[in-house]
Amino acid sequence: MIPSQISPVLDMFFISLFNVIALTSVAFYSTDRAKKYYSGKVEKIDHVPGSAWMIKGSLLITLLASNLEYFYPFQGSFLLWTSSLARFAGMVFGTMGISIFSFAKLELGSSYTPLFNSYIPKSLVQKSLVQKSLYRYIRHPIYLGNLLIYFGFFLGSGSALVGLCLLLMAVVYHKSMNLEERALSKTFPEFEKYAQETGRLLPKLEVFDLFSKKKNSLSDDRRVSLDQGTAR
Repeated sequence: MIPSQISPVLDMFFISLFNVIALTSVAFYSTDRAKKYYSGKVEKIDHVPGSAWMIKGSLLITLLASNLEYFYPFQGSFLLWTSSLARFAGMVFGTMGISIFSFAKLELGSSYTPLFNSYIPKSLVQKSLVQKSLYRYIRHPIYLGNLLIYFGFFLGSGSALVGLCLLLMAVVYHKSMNLEERALSKTFPEFEKYAQETGRLLPKLEVFDLFSKKKNSLSDDRRVSLDQGTAR
């Protein structure tokens, strides 16, 4: 348990950190800074209609709801829980999300574009897919990072409104992943093999592969047994 005398200090630290994260994200998506990513791109990828506004709206709602529920909680509000421990856990998940997002973005380099204005860059067409570091294990680490940030906000604030934003962005990211993978599979013949060897948001664990192989093996044995029984 967190001692009661330091709990208010931790609460203020966590909510301040959340504010910095949200304001930084809103500022990035609300400026023309992202336009630099469009230079040198050859093919535009379809995006989810209205995704830019959904991202900005979700970030703003998350920011406002987190602060209102912390500073001005009232009866009948959308607050599901309030706890210093939950805020600490939210900070941990949020920090993990920021780290994964930043590292994945660095790995992509000039190949990065925002999901609401995605392009296939010339560098990829001339070379090959980025399959190193995080991309060696999962295909969409940036979306994973973003979802962890939203989950951190939800856990830390305890706001049902933030939970709805998390669900909305999960749907947007799912649809965006489908569109991006469809475009990449048309451009890169090796994408199908890459998709089979990696997970979308989580690595393909060997224990699951072994279970799948064992299940397939049992199915094959059962099929052979039935065939032999039929032959008799």
